[in-house]
Amino acid sequence: MIDKTTVRGLLAATLVACAVSAQADVFNTGGTISGGTRTGLASLSFVPVGNPGNSANTADTASLLYEQPANSPGGIASQNAPNWFGSLYTGFDNFTLATGASITGVQWQGSYSATPVYPITQFELIFWSNNAGLPGQALMTYDISGNGGEQFVAVASGGYYEYNYGVGLPTAFTANSDTPYWLSIQPTVNGPPQWYWRSATGGDGWSAQIVRSVSPNPKLVHEDSAFGLTGVAVPEPSTLALLGAGLLAIAITYRRRRKTQ
Repeated sequence: MIDKTTVRGLLAATLVACAVSAQADVFNTGGTISGGTRTGLASLSFVPVGNPGNSANTADTASLLYEQPANSPGGIASQNAPNWFGSLYTGFDNFTLATGASITGVQWQGSYSATPVYPITQFELIFWSNNAGLPGQALMTYDISGNGGEQFVAVASGGYYEYNYGVGLPTAFTANSDTPYWLSIQPTVNGPPQWYWRSATGGDGWSAQIVRSVSPNPKLVHEDSAFGLTGVAVPEPSTLALLGAGLLAIAITYRRRRKTQ
């Protein structure tokens, strides 16, 4: 005889198996965090949107979905400097998730070419579609006031001053499985100095950049940029089918046992 306790155990096992399957599919990392004294992206806490002045960091409890850890000083210029050259540079990088997900947070690393620096007043984050290997149409735009929880990391070779950043998104971005997307990150901060989106490893080796004095269109750059995505995995149809099949098998077994009593 199969009792209710056994049914609950089988149901729990099925749910755990499905959850593990979904989590294994969605986690995509480019390797371990850079060592030494530098702070890795995975340890970066998030600044919730709406926090006045972004003066305190609150850890995001969502899962890490994707990561490209920083690996060298410098990077690609991405900056709107109202007192200097305006919105001259915008940096982009691409990502693809193995399964669908609801992205609720973004973290990244940047650096300045010198000090002292002006305060960052806003970050603009945009998710883009992919168009023949370059950013296509803007899908979701976030203009987030404040400095993105700027945290000093280290002074790197070449005189670059490295910082961590992270924000929780006011509205989640839904990403489909096996679909390439692009993310652009641009601070509004006066200059000089120049702000850079740090170089990284773990992607496809390509990012993109707009230099508006040259062209309004993005051009490929042969390097990755440092960022990570957090959120919640959305089970694929195969995972849902597994869950449904498990529940159906449990229900049939339970009914047959009851009839033979």
